[in-house]
Amino acid sequence: MPHARPTHARTAPTAPASLDRRIESLRATAEADPRVEGVLLYGSWTLGEADAHSDLDACLYVREEDVDAFDGREFVERLAPLRLAYTNMYGILAVVFDDLMRGEFHVEPTGSGIAEIATWRGQVHFPRPEAAVLLDRTGRLTAAARELAACTPPEPVATAQQLTDELGNWTLMLAHVQARGEHARAHNLLHAVIAPLQLKLCRLLRGSTAHWL
Repeated sequence: MPHARPTHARTAPTAPASLDRRIESLRATAEADPRVEGVLLYGSWTLGEADAHSDLDACLYVREEDVDAFDGREFVERLAPLRLAYTNMYGILAVVFDDLMRGEFHVEPTGSGIAEIATWRGQVHFPRPEAAVLLDRTGRLTAAARELAACTPPEPVATAQQLTDELGNWTLMLAHVQARGEHARAHNLLHAVIAPLQLKLCRLLRGSTAHWL
């Protein structure tokens, strides 16, 4: 017979007032800037799971004719003073506000940026699309977010096969790297590649793929 899973009472997290205020500031700042045609939040706030440690994560959709000259740092600095702002290894504007709240801002052209949302299916979902969309001047952004309102679970057999194939390949590479004496590189492989794959397998087994990581 299947093992019963233990249940633990959990208190739903409450978004801190500071995050709510900053999100409202983002909404107002974007509405006042005609170059910005849409703002889409993602991450814990849109899932109703934000807490005192949550970041502010957003996609800024800028008019095609303005996107190349758009200064993301200058825009974000209108929300609050910044202690740090730089383009990270993924090409995303990463910031740290003066209260040590982190933020990540994708600056995208409206047309291709909104069209790309459809490719997020299976990785991202917006259970409350209207909460995720802070600004939508054209109506296209809300429509795209609504398409991801339902959490689409991955096909279990094909996904398990893909994950185990990846694990077999990378674990063998780890063994060779470790045997060669490259311990720092092996440590990085274990934590950056292998552990996330193992976690995904655990999520798949437990049916909790709404949160891959």
